[in-house]
Amino acid sequence: MVEDTVCTIGVYGGRQPSILVNNHLVYGRMPDSETQPDIIADVPKDRLVANLNPASDGMTDSPRLPLELFAAWLANGDVGLSSLAIVQRLTGITMTVNGTREHGCEDTPKDPGDLRRILGMFDMVPVARAYLSLMRDVSDDWKTIIDHWGELEKQYRKEERNPSGCAPKTYRILKRLKEGNHA
Repeated sequence: MVEDTVCTIGVYGGRQPSILVNNHLVYGRMPDSETQPDIIADVPKDRLVANLNPASDGMTDSPRLPLELFAAWLANGDVGLSSLAIVQRLTGITMTVNGTREHGCEDTPKDPGDLRRILGMFDMVPVARAYLSLMRDVSDDWKTIIDHWGELEKQYRKEERNPSGCAPKTYRILKRLKEGNHA
């Protein structure tokens, strides 16, 4: 490929993940010069949204993030259907679940475990959080979830360290939204 048509993406892990595109920091802190990235990918520029910024003027209604951004999470993270649905929407790539079942991107979080997996994906791929609102156009159920995301995440964060491992109030919010009671 010609140099000006390719972006080199470096993803650095650690306590504070960092993402560099063509050696320009787009998220996190600038890593030490000796630190090697966990993921390096050469990606055609047309696979990236302008500046990885959802508010940029070059944004289309169907942005595509490179699947390579999600490689470490797909390999090592806790992957569920609703978190995978977000990745599918952001990359435009439909994936096979358990090697057999093709799934679109309509699976919404059904319980606190699903919410935990989504938040874990955001921890591993921080730039994905900026695009969460794009799930709004996937289905009415996703629109409802996105419209109440702040409430869901806030309640989950209150309950995530519960010694029992349960998050009953978060579950009730999800159930209420699924039943169509948005109040």
